[in-house]
Amino acid sequence: MRAAVIDLGSNSIRMDITDILNRKPILISSYRKYVRLSEGMGEENILIPKAIRRTLDVVSDFKKIIDDSNVDMIYAVATAALRTAVNKEDFLAQSNKIGIDFKIISGEAEAYYDYIAVKSSFDFKDYIIIDIGGASTELIYVKDGKNAEMTCIPYAAVNLTEKFFMNDTDKINALNKAKAFYKKLLDNVNWLKDVKNVYTIGLGGTIKALANFNCEKAFDIQGYEMDKRFVFKSAEEILNSSVKDRIEKFKIREDRADIISGGMIPLISVMDYVDSPKLISSTACLREGITYDIASK
Repeated sequence: MRAAVIDLGSNSIRMDITDILNRKPILISSYRKYVRLSEGMGEENILIPKAIRRTLDVVSDFKKIIDDSNVDMIYAVATAALRTAVNKEDFLAQSNKIGIDFKIISGEAEAYYDYIAVKSSFDFKDYIIIDIGGASTELIYVKDGKNAEMTCIPYAAVNLTEKFFMNDTDKINALNKAKAFYKKLLDNVNWLKDVKNVYTIGLGGTIKALANFNCEKAFDIQGYEMDKRFVFKSAEEILNSSVKDRIEKFKIREDRADIISGGMIPLISVMDYVDSPKLISSTACLREGITYDIASK
């Protein structure tokens, strides 16, 4: 069976086309486009027309690829941006006309698929998973190899950047406000208070950007390890840099450089909250988790 798994997030849309043989997934091709669907949603949670249009253009491109790839099954999911959008039905109706029927999954479901992806890639027993997206952050506590707790926090790279970092005139003040805001969110996650001194396995573009900056070879970022002090030092340098320097000095993609500030806040906040000694980068995330889940059935 050949499956196309599409993940529509707040910042990007990605698609993997995978052959599943004897319950084992074999990746055929992978696609990624930055569409920033959640741009300008604000507190009203309204998808703006230009964000809808550019996202649907990519959905249409993906459908053409699917049609040319002999795909047997399409599994398309949407996460935080559509979960919260008051005008989600308009987007879904237009996408259905193209031929892609998105299923809006809960934050808990997103966290579960993250867990499946990480469990299939690593053999640790106790750790916390953090998946930093565009408008939500998933946290999963794994104890003795099993997902013990999980939660979804509705803030991440795009909406935190829009809330705190649009004005670059006072970076220190913005950073302190963002960290204080996010700590209050973490204080509301009751189970997190009992998690201490475990490794953090990080998913999402923010983690990949951080690992890529420090790793000598881009293909080595899967499993790349960074100690807490190193993470905080790198994060501080990136947060205090200009968008231009982030692109040129830190090798951060242009379409992520302007939102990396918001993405760093969940990472450093969670690692500090649980006193995590080490960050481990994972390239496997939601799509891989869904694919593994499909393959197991």
